[in-house]
Amino acid sequence: MRASKCLLSFSLFVAVLPLPALAQTVSHSAAEASRAPTPVIKVKSNLVIPDVVATDKNDHVVRDLKKEDFTVFENGVKQTIGTFESPAAQPPVPAAPTLDRNGHPNWGESPITIIVLDQLNTPLEEIAIAREQLFKYLQAQPAQLAEPTSLIVVNDRF
Repeated sequence: MRASKCLLSFSLFVAVLPLPALAQTVSHSAAEASRAPTPVIKVKSNLVIPDVVATDKNDHVVRDLKKEDFTVFENGVKQTIGTFESPAAQPPVPAAPTLDRNGHPNWGESPITIIVLDQLNTPLEEIAIAREQLFKYLQAQPAQLAEPTSLIVVNDRF
């Protein structure tokens, strides 16, 4: 019996002995991780794509404009327009989408409008304004929108 108590005590001692070394390893790894530099992603873009709707003094849409009809300024400095694409150059929107192999709508190369309402990162008072503006925009649209449109709401609810 005495031999088994000694063996049990020795086993517990051997089992507990590595714990301080393990704790030092874990805390050492955590300290190294906190000293590691935080990754930084830097992005620079020279391409800005503004969508423009030009109207005349009677609020009628002016069509068939060319690159030469526009002048762009940034901080008072005239900018070069590198590319220009008229909406007339867009492929026509089909009356109904085809379905891809998974049964999802496929609108091909036609333009798609995606409206994102970010309730997660926007102050509460600005969310109310954004919702109001979204309702005004949608009410001003025809019953059948001219192009496929998706509304995405980002919030903390599932």
